[in-house]
Parts: sequence; structure tokens; C-alpha cells
Amino acid sequence: MTHHHLTPQPGDVVEMPDPYDATKTVRGVIDGGDNYGPDRLMVVLKASAFRGHASLRSADDDIYVSCSGGPCPNIAKDAVEFVGTTEQRFWWWKRKGWAQAHNAVEYVETVNLWRKT
Repeated sequence: MTHHHLTPQPGDVVEMPDPYDATKTVRGVIDGGDNYGPDRLMVVLKASAFRGHASLRSADDDIYVSCSGGPCPNIAKDAVEFVGTTEQRFWWWKRKGWAQAHNAVEYVETVNLWRKT
């Protein structure tokens, strides 16, 4: 599913210079946490990205994205520009959202691609 929005959203991908080697480009996933404030993005490089309902009682459109990985650069929302779409791998719990052994499913979704300016 392609996201049609004008601002970066959790689960979107950001392309940026590698924090360890600025001659290289890396991609990371925007995490769903808001610890940095409404005008900041936490971009998780080398991300394992969960995308699913925030709780078992969530509405169908109440989707949460949580990433692990790193490093996790903190960048300003206005420091990225939209460049197109890309495919991103996510995972979620396949049976009623329950965390249990052998219950994770990976899938690929088309998301917006942003570039750090």
C-alpha cells in the first residue's frame, strides 16, 4: 500500500549519508515513537520494523510502527524531501496480535521514500 501524505510518517524510509562514512548512503525506517518532539524524526538504520495494531482493541486504521536496530539519527522533519516510493520489509504477529513463539510474519509494503537534504 502506498502512503499518500505530504509529511514523513512512521514506517516511511529515509535515505541519508552514512553516519560513519559520509561518502556512502544508507536507508533507515522512521520509528513510531515521539520522544524527540513533533518536529523531529528518529530514523532507525539497519531496522527490524514491526508494523501492526497498537493494541488488540485498535481500530483498523490505528497502526503502530516500532523499530529496533541502529544507529538511530534524530533529524528535523523539515530536513527531508519526498523522492518517491520504495519497498520496506515489516513484521507483525499473525494470530490475533499475540506475541508468542513462531507467530511472527514478515511482509513487504510500498512506503514513501524521503531524502535527507
